Amino acid sequence: MVNIQNKFIPSRIISKILFTALLFFFISCLCLSCLFADTNVGGEITQDTTWTFAPNPPYNNGSPYIVIDTVTVNQGVTLTIEPGVQVKFAGNRSLIINGSLVAQGTQIQPITFTSNRPNPAPRDWQSIFFADTSDDTTCIVSYAIIEYATTSIYITNASPRIEYNTVRNNPNGITADNSSSPTITNNTIENNTYGIYCQDSSSPAITNNTLQNNTYGIYCQYSSSSAITNNTIINNEYGIYTSGSLTNYPNPFINNNSIYNNTQYNLYAYASNNCSSLTINAQNNWWGTVDVITITQKIYDYTDNPNSPAVDFIPFLDGPNGSPIEGNFVLGSINQNTTWTQAQSPYIVVGSINVLQAITLTIEPGVQIKFA
Repeated sequence: MVNIQNKFIPSRIISKILFTALLFFFISCLCLSCLFADTNVGGEITQDTTWTFAPNPPYNNGSPYIVIDTVTVNQGVTLTIEPGVQVKFAGNRSLIINGSLVAQGTQIQPITFTSNRPNPAPRDWQSIFFADTSDDTTCIVSYAIIEYATTSIYITNASPRIEYNTVRNNPNGITADNSSSPTITNNTIENNTYGIYCQDSSSPAITNNTLQNNTYGIYCQYSSSSAITNNTIINNEYGIYTSGSLTNYPNPFINNNSIYNNTQYNLYAYASNNCSSLTINAQNNWWGTVDVITITQKIYDYTDNPNSPAVDFIPFLDGPNGSPIEGNFVLGSINQNTTWTQAQSPYIVVGSINVLQAITLTIEPGVQIKFA
């Protein structure tokens, strides 16, 4: 048997072992630092590009991508952003889309567009801007968090798909301008000044979103014609706000939404001149109650200001996604010759009736008219 109690390891071997361990540790740290290094981006993108989550040398270091100067995706070029990627804007920068943006996260790995400041705040960066040359057939932002911008998504003469995102902590959430007709669906839009802002001749399809804790849930201005359906619009100061003049008043279609618990008004129709001949279609919505008086108290229209349009909220629903409440309720402007018949009696007047000039309202014998 060999006695090894007095054996020892030579110092040169120990030195080699220590050197090898230290070298391995240094290389590991270097690799980790590369793995988590930032990728600085800015300027024009002139060929199809992918911002990958993992490093893709020599093209990038992976996420996060720090926008140190405004990024412009040229016409005919596609920028693809992978799930889980963080895009951080260093100052007053934008992501301008003249070509195509394909930013599709997942529910588990959302894409994040945010500020690069350690203590972020609204207006830290500008916007994701879809220009009129952007590719309507391919542009999409889905499963993303967009926060601390001036306008998180600004759309002008374009029609991207904006779906399944969280848009929060911006002065302007999503703005649709000029002849834009984007599809805005299944988003949570919260803690903004304007949740969705529609103006000029834009015609966005706004469906299945939750708009909450904004100053204005949806703001419609000028000649926009938004289709506002199946949304939950709650706990804002104003649920929906419309504004314009007789020649360019917005014409929203507001149906099958839940609009309630907004602190000022659920729907506010402002006019800069006499728009009393106009009517806003706000039928078949759930207003948080079936009490007609309570509903009218939270709707501002020509019954409150003779210059404002009428808001036609009849019929209204008996609950979220509910059934219409039966009853021959009447209110608003009568803009064509009309007869109230005994067969349809009684008529329940729930707001001021405005019979327009040169129009005749005929009431048959035996008709009952009840004022709510």
